[in-house]
Amino acid sequence: MIRPRFSLRLFLIVITVLPATYLGCWQVTKRWGLGPAEYDVSLAIDEDGTRTATHNFDSSPAPFVLRRQRQERRASENGFRQFREYHLWFFGHTVKLFDRETAVPLPN
Repeated sequence: MIRPRFSLRLFLIVITVLPATYLGCWQVTKRWGLGPAEYDVSLAIDEDGTRTATHNFDSSPAPFVLRRQRQERRASENGFRQFREYHLWFFGHTVKLFDRETAVPLPN
């Protein structure tokens, strides 16, 4: 049986280069994957007069992963709704992984 032989030097190079490349891609994801505006606040008034405040926040929790978080608070409700979307980003191409919606009540 033939066994592949690896030198210790090759092993150390691979152990150093692969994590450095992976972590270096994190900065690329933050710079080009998120876009220019990472935080956005808007106020809208519906047809029935209900005011809605929306806070959008984009971040990158890991290389090639984008998180888009939106908090929405209506004046008529006691609490706010939080939406999170996770996307896989690869140099301009995005694929939606999953999303989650949570209702958070405000303390009385």
